[in-house]
Amino acid sequence: MASKATRRWFIAGGIFLVLGLPVLWIVFLGKLEFHAKSLPYYGPKVPMGGKDTQYHQVGPFVFTDHNGKLITEADFDSCVYIANIFFSTCPDVCPAMNSNLRIIANAFRDNPRVKFISHTVDPETDSLPVLKEYARRLDADRLKWHFVTGSKAEIYSTAVDDYLLGVKDDKASNFMHSDRLVLVDPDKHIRGVFNGLAGQKENNQAIDAVKALLFEIREKAHRK
Repeated sequence: MASKATRRWFIAGGIFLVLGLPVLWIVFLGKLEFHAKSLPYYGPKVPMGGKDTQYHQVGPFVFTDHNGKLITEADFDSCVYIANIFFSTCPDVCPAMNSNLRIIANAFRDNPRVKFISHTVDPETDSLPVLKEYARRLDADRLKWHFVTGSKAEIYSTAVDDYLLGVKDDKASNFMHSDRLVLVDPDKHIRGVFNGLAGQKENNQAIDAVKALLFEIREKAHRK
């Protein structure tokens, strides 16, 4: 006959199986919840001929980054990246937005598949030395975060037509403004748009979205 101590262990084990395991399972699922959710696609569907359509994609571009390197859309192949627009003399929106973007960038500092690109909308003022100093102040990883310049027309076209940023003109500075951060997947689809001024809660949402997108990419690779 089992001792009283043994019976107590059996009873405690039974209670754990009935009550404890479901709780642990719920916690486990909660931690994986962002993986299970598929991120939306942003922008209109584009006809591909016949009945086929495809979600909007960021088109080809060629810009020069703060290190003097030509940067094209091919530099982000097989990568997840976040894009935004700014200008170095912006007194309020841009510093706050890029400070939040730095927090997101630091969360993926050791992941080479997550990159960042910031397009200046004031190429006349933001020369390469100016951009390099701006990147230095943000402690931006030179291989992962590119501060780029080019012709004003090309920059504006990329912002409006490719990133679908709802920009507004600042009559005082004569530059377009947007406080949005745009998440782009390896196929150049827009998969997230975040408020770059909203603080840590929005930063965490952007970080979780990047993690979910990386998980989605790994899952697709495993299915091939």
